[in-house]
Amino acid sequence: MAEKSAFIANYSRFLAVAKGRSLTNRLTNNHMALFFVGILEMLITTCWTKIITRSQIMAGGVVTMLNVFIWYYVLQKVVDQIENWGVVFLYALGCALGTVISMAYFRNKELKKQAPEGKIK
Repeated sequence: MAEKSAFIANYSRFLAVAKGRSLTNRLTNNHMALFFVGILEMLITTCWTKIITRSQIMAGGVVTMLNVFIWYYVLQKVVDQIENWGVVFLYALGCALGTVISMAYFRNKELKKQAPEGKIK
């Protein structure tokens, strides 16, 4: 009986420290969401750069506000799991992929403008 109550006490302490999350949840919660948020953020950041270089003032302000809200979400998720480097790694991987996708898109768009009849060489 004493062993059972010791187990329950230890388990209760574990739940209090883990805030209701099990080890499995800590490894899988919100990872893919942050990955896709990283992609989205870099797509938006690339568009923001294009908007700013064209001096589109109002559009730049709107995109900046959107970017701040995304950053708020990311900071909240990362701080909640500050000890988990997997979260940061997947977010960074999403950011890198978003940058590659958006740069490739704008590069192809520029090449199509330069090529005769819209054909890329």
